[in-house]
Amino acid sequence: MANGTIAFDTLSTSGQITGTAKSVDTDYLASGIKVWINYQQAAAFTIHESLNISSVTDGGAGLGDPVHINNMKNGAYAVAMCANSVNYNTSADTGARDGANSSSTHRTQAINASDAGADASYMCSSLAGDLA
Repeated sequence: MANGTIAFDTLSTSGQITGTAKSVDTDYLASGIKVWINYQQAAAFTIHESLNISSVTDGGAGLGDPVHINNMKNGAYAVAMCANSVNYNTSADTGARDGANSSSTHRTQAINASDAGADASYMCSSLAGDLA
């Protein structure tokens, strides 16, 4: 079997998608967001929407470890986060204090105004970097 190269600038599909054909520029696939998630930490972990995430592991109060379906090249990727709670002010930390980022998972951490871990109503994160 011979291996070869396929070159193209845009991927398009019109089959199962209703409305007009959907397409994505291949430069975005090479350079864009590879992982993102919007999930609830409070009570039970519930994934609202995600890309390239299979599940979230509970790491304790305010901590979550989303598990990547397709691994990143290594743990040296860019992470952006936000956290929100209806009960208290929260901010988000990239997990650098915990050192939990790897090719297969990344750490999300919500902290309250007292700098204590506290589960957030909504936790969001996205990663930009190279897939393995």
